[in-house]
Amino acid sequence: MVQGGGGAPPDLALRAPAFFLDRDNTLVRDSGYVHQPRYLELLPGVEPALLRMYRAGWRTLVVSNQAGVARGHFALADAYAFNEALAFEVERIGAAIDEIRFCPHHIDGRIQGLRKECNSRKPGPGMLLEMARDWNIDMGRSVMIGDQATDVQAGVAAGVRGILVQPGELDRIVCRVLSEDLQRKSYLKEVNRGIH
Repeated sequence: MVQGGGGAPPDLALRAPAFFLDRDNTLVRDSGYVHQPRYLELLPGVEPALLRMYRAGWRTLVVSNQAGVARGHFALADAYAFNEALAFEVERIGAAIDEIRFCPHHIDGRIQGLRKECNSRKPGPGMLLEMARDWNIDMGRSVMIGDQATDVQAGVAAGVRGILVQPGELDRIVCRVLSEDLQRKSYLKEVNRGIH
């Protein structure tokens, strides 16, 4: 399921790196099938992390498994409403989520049509690969960050580095990724100096 965020329309002629981010227990506190906007709570460190991503010019792309839809715990409309509230909250702090995608499928689901295997459900790489194509993402510089092994596995399957995060650690990891990227770019600039 595709849902726009608050980002500006992309200049698809320019390849940009992306932070692919899990939603629950990476960006927001997960109290168990969180789906009501009134329970939206950004985790500590998320605000500065999102501001760093935005100011660095990286795409911020959220990819989330939402099996609660297939299992009948909440409706698709609830998932969309929660994601809209998240995008609004991120805009309020001065950053942006370029897009939020989620997979409502689960093989053990109760809702007809949503009870199935799906390559978009992490650890499948489907959501990441679709977003990489749609946003012209530089996958060699991009990362997938989440709190579950399936997040890391989805990143690796899509061809990006997967990083496991504990709730509240996102800003530290974002700082490290951006620092490593800057060092790599400086190194390449030095290597290529004087080569025509």
